[in-house]
Amino acid sequence: ALQLGAEIVVTMDADGQHLPSELPVMIRPIIDGSADYVNGSRILGEFERESLLRHLGVHLFARIVTLLTGRRITDPSSGYRAARAELLQRFVLQEDQFWTSEILIEALRHRVRVVEVPVTIVARAGGESKKPASLRYGWSFSKVIVQTWLR
Repeated sequence: ALQLGAEIVVTMDADGQHLPSELPVMIRPIIDGSADYVNGSRILGEFERESLLRHLGVHLFARIVTLLTGRRITDPSSGYRAARAELLQRFVLQEDQFWTSEILIEALRHRVRVVEVPVTIVARAGGESKKPASLRYGWSFSKVIVQTWLR
């Protein structure tokens, strides 16, 4: 997208849980000049069939991000995000598995205007999550959040 000259880059997880029809909601704050980075939030919006452990994890990670950054973030593991293309060139991304939180923390670290908008997460049509429901995964995710903030 950057090589093609895009002004806004939007990404969503490829598991079919995000609604492409919500794309206008994702880019509106960037187009109207009120944000540089938009994070889709299932907590502000709606979600279907989420395990208790995953639900608790989302809230725990949100609390960690909020405490570290001083900014209230409700869904740091969201798979739906939009950003001004020029910002992405400034971010230092090192993670393979946890880049969803890493890019959000980079935006907050660079003090860009970050907003969250409500999005809908639907149950995946097929397949299984690559995110294991384990404490090890939660620990690794939390570690990336803290390490990225401390860079």
